[in-house]
Amino acid sequence: MMKLIFILLPLLCLASCSNSEEDNFGEATTIEAETVYSFDDVMEGEIVKVTFEVKNTGKIPLTIVDVKPACGCTVAEFTKEPVLPGETAFIKSELNTSGMFGDVTKSITMMANTYPTRTPFMIKGNVLRN
Repeated sequence: MMKLIFILLPLLCLASCSNSEEDNFGEATTIEAETVYSFDDVMEGEIVKVTFEVKNTGKIPLTIVDVKPACGCTVAEFTKEPVLPGETAFIKSELNTSGMFGDVTKSITMMANTYPTRTPFMIKGNVLRN
């Protein structure tokens, strides 16, 4: 019986941590955004600053629940107050290119009361070695 518990417990924990599109952040709204930012050649170690604009095209306020960069080389902050229909939210991001070389693609995921609930944003460019 104990062996069964030790086998099932981790499986139940994994099942409860799914990254499905079924997150429920309330009633959904719609958005319009340029989700890819391409930068020209930069030297290794430079900081690439990006601001993504997210326009609420729906009929209810847009609420950005969280914004998660895919790695530690990227930080992001975002509009935390609800954004009224027709208004624009901002995701400000900085990519630290230290230790990078060549073509670079980094992602940031926005979680909001949209469908789907997760919207990926990409930062792409070329990093030149010093």
